Parts: sequence; C-alpha cells; structure tokens
Amino acid sequence: MRKVSEAVQAIVEANPALQFGLHHRLLNLSQVARFICPLVEARVRKSVRPSAVLMSLSRLQRRWEAQQPAPQRRFRIDRINVQGGLCALTLPKQVTTLRELAELFGRVQQEGGI
Repeated sequence: MRKVSEAVQAIVEANPALQFGLHHRLLNLSQVARFICPLVEARVRKSVRPSAVLMSLSRLQRRWEAQQPAPQRRFRIDRINVQGGLCALTLPKQVTTLRELAELFGRVQQEGGI
C-alpha cells in the first residue's frame, strides 16, 4: 500500500467509530488527521504531512456521504454516569491547599457526598 488515500481508507474502514463520525460529520477532521498520521506513515512507509491526511479524509467523507447509507453498527455502552450540581475549581498547588482539600474531602465522604 503506497497511496495515502488507500491507507486512510483502510484505517477508517477498520474503525467503526471513525466510520460513524465521518458519515455523520461529527469529527474535527484536522484533529483526526493529526491522530491517524502516524498510522498512515506506517502503512505507506514514508513521511506524510497531516494536511495530506486531512485532504484524504475530506474526500473520503464526501464520497461516503454521497454513496453509502449511514452505517448500522450496534454500539454497546458500558456505563454512563451523570452528576448534577457539580463545579470545577482551579487551585494553586501548595501544601496548605492539599491539606485543606484532604480535610474537605473527608467531610464530604462522611456526609455521603461526591
């Protein structure tokens, strides 16, 4: 396999999540291209720029959109956790902060919280 487009197509066809994402236009193609670039390089056995992979992904996506119906694969979801009323904090990494967080975490656990 020497063509970038053939390598990209083989990688995408081997991954149902990529197929689904491409077909439904859910993925950021630039990020996908950067992510699979090492795999493409291994298949074509030469250095490949992410822009070449991006172009191949874009063409593949357009071709699939016009030709194929949506993939009908079944996905099994192992577990979904939903928590309401949560917040995120950014604190300085200091010994006093860690000590106070440990104390706070202990109190939260005693009260059965998360």
